Amino acid sequence: MIAATQDESKLIFKASYLSEGSGSPSTVTIEQEPPDQLFSSSNGELLVSGGKTYYCSSSNGKETCIIYGSAADSPMALVMGVFAGSTYATIMQGWQTIVGAGLTGFHFSVTSQSFAGQASKCGNWSYQGSGEKYCITDSGVLAYVGTTSGSTLSTTFELTSFSTNVSSSDFNVPAGAIITSL
Repeated sequence: MIAATQDESKLIFKASYLSEGSGSPSTVTIEQEPPDQLFSSSNGELLVSGGKTYYCSSSNGKETCIIYGSAADSPMALVMGVFAGSTYATIMQGWQTIVGAGLTGFHFSVTSQSFAGQASKCGNWSYQGSGEKYCITDSGVLAYVGTTSGSTLSTTFELTSFSTNVSSSDFNVPAGAIITSL
């Protein structure tokens, strides 16, 4: 059984992921030292720092950051929710309920695996040839998301490095950035 994990929103960590699927592989990094958070990808970064929320991107060698009036106005809360281990623990608990109800054709199992040196529990779900696998580290951080259709692996999002050492400077707005308000 996959139980709710500890609240990852209180953890200090830096996690990098490889995302593969319908496009070119990409790397995503999530970092936090509460209350500061950082989500970065090749498209830019979402940053919560000093009680303010920014979206920063680079174009023609110039860094621009949009500052949001409040964290609720920014996409940061939604983005962090999508990548939160607790989100997937809740989904897996739902899978367990469905299987426990005895509905025909649904299968669920729990396995153990390691990602970037982090022990993890995985929920494996299948129904009519399609499946999903979600893994959460023992500390509560998302480790893996994978979907299959038939025998084809469709998409994956996998933890490739993990550290509990973060630098406070990672939560600074890029030097020289042009900051605008919404």
